[in-house]
Amino acid sequence: TGMQNLILKNTSSFVKMDPALTAKLCDQWFDGDYSKMVDAICQYPKSQDEENELCFQFIDTVLSLKEKDIKEDQQQKHTTGEGSQLVDAEMFHKLILKLVHILCERKYRKLAMEYVQREYFPIEDCLQICREKGALDAQAVLQQRKGEYKTAISLYVQVLTQLSKDKVISALFIKCDVPFNCPENKKDIKRFDELLNLVIDICDFYGSKLPTIQETETLW
Repeated sequence: TGMQNLILKNTSSFVKMDPALTAKLCDQWFDGDYSKMVDAICQYPKSQDEENELCFQFIDTVLSLKEKDIKEDQQQKHTTGEGSQLVDAEMFHKLILKLVHILCERKYRKLAMEYVQREYFPIEDCLQICREKGALDAQAVLQQRKGEYKTAISLYVQVLTQLSKDKVISALFIKCDVPFNCPENKKDIKRFDELLNLVIDICDFYGSKLPTIQETETLW
């Protein structure tokens, strides 16, 4: 209809004003087909950064609004083999993968770890995207979700090594004139510490399940 075309043409403007209201608009005029709104954002000319930002805002908002239904649908599918019919599982699958593509871009990459921890983010499909984009820390989280603890540790160590070269050593030795407790330095060192603690936690958890002390020591 004319009204639907008008909404699609102005989707980007609506998202800028209020992503949640845009989602409700989609519920009213497109029966909750959020992929139409994402396609509309991508259709009209704008910079790639702006397109990513608008898609991120909209998809993130939709997932927040529908998270309970998505989880319930997946739980029922796991239990009975059939979804709950509360959500369009295929559509949300595509939206999630679109979001992961965006999260693997440099601007959002630090957020990727947090998002792919969510149980309703499909492990294998997300892993494929993260591999293609070189998002090592997000890959580590997904491998951990798979139970591939050795692989997860290896990936975390790669991230720690790179971080120590690029950030921590620079903060401590190269930029000596910059105060140690300046916000930028503290942020990088805090991330290093968090990742290191993740590795230790995995070693504690997984190492305790190994059959021999030698295997546990090798893991450490």
